[in-house]
Amino acid sequence: MDYFSLSRAEELNYLAHQRQIQTKLPPEFKRFPNTRVVIDCTEVFIEKPTLPSAQKSTWSEYKEHNTIKTLVGITPTGTFSFVSNFWTGSVSDRRITQESGFLERLEEGDEVMADKGFNISDLVIRRKATLNIPPLARGKKCLTMIDKLHVYEDLLLPYVPLRLK
Repeated sequence: MDYFSLSRAEELNYLAHQRQIQTKLPPEFKRFPNTRVVIDCTEVFIEKPTLPSAQKSTWSEYKEHNTIKTLVGITPTGTFSFVSNFWTGSVSDRRITQESGFLERLEEGDEVMADKGFNISDLVIRRKATLNIPPLARGKKCLTMIDKLHVYEDLLLPYVPLRLK
């Protein structure tokens, strides 16, 4: 089994239409006017499973720990708009994006913002949409959570009620 069902996740998964987002687009997104969603996978540490097969499938090379992970999408205004089922830690971000139902929610002309780790531009292009990777993310192998906060701070944090300092 590669994923764990989140029975009520489907209730969260509503991507507002471009026109709705553009009417409330924060000034920080003016360079990315068609951004509909900012995506990232997040991993949650779990206890080491007793079965060797479960240990292998939940092992995350990135976190060097057993994890489960989910694809999360938020709108430019900071509203959660997509949460996938949980997948085992060994599953790639690309596969989760491909099989989670996220891509089917994209509309022609949408822009998706993600960090460099998302090797999904071909998948997004097939939906006649665009993948934007912030400039800071392009030059690094992978971003730490602190790096991600700095990249998105100017774009998102003014519109998220809880600020991380």
